[in-house]
Amino acid sequence: VRETQIPELEITFPTKFAAPAELRQRLVNKRLQTIYWRSPAYNLSRLLVCCVIAFILGSVFLGDRNPQVLSESDMRAQLSVIFLSFIIVGILSITSVLPVMLSIRDVFYRHRSAGMLDNISLGWALGTAEKWFIVLASFLFVLVQVGVTGIPTGSLGRTIRFWVSATIRVNQL
Repeated sequence: VRETQIPELEITFPTKFAAPAELRQRLVNKRLQTIYWRSPAYNLSRLLVCCVIAFILGSVFLGDRNPQVLSESDMRAQLSVIFLSFIIVGILSITSVLPVMLSIRDVFYRHRSAGMLDNISLGWALGTAEKWFIVLASFLFVLVQVGVTGIPTGSLGRTIRFWVSATIRVNQL
């Protein structure tokens, strides 16, 4: 390999990446959205698992649905199930994304070594692509769980607030 003797003829680049950060982020977001939503069978199976787990958690209360008076132990049990549902939706979202991550891992390393993207771009793109699935999965989870447990919501507003709270907690993980 010959080195350039004249400094004015030396080729230099302002950054180590081939494209600006905004363009890289847009392209990676678009690519991961396509990868995530390309497999409807995989996404439907993730949603089905979420609904089944919500039904299992809600079925704890099938024997005593919509009681007129709740005892302290009944309230503690329902609050414990709600707490567990927050944890389970978060863990389910994290573990169900692993097959997608394994499929794009090699491509990521190849693109990173070629100077096409960096860790931050991929992280933001993964969060953006997964966010809408988490919103949908948590909505179905709350819908099934509230329907099966018979938690006296009193109004649709309380159920929606519960769903928003569950969704925000999961997106913060």
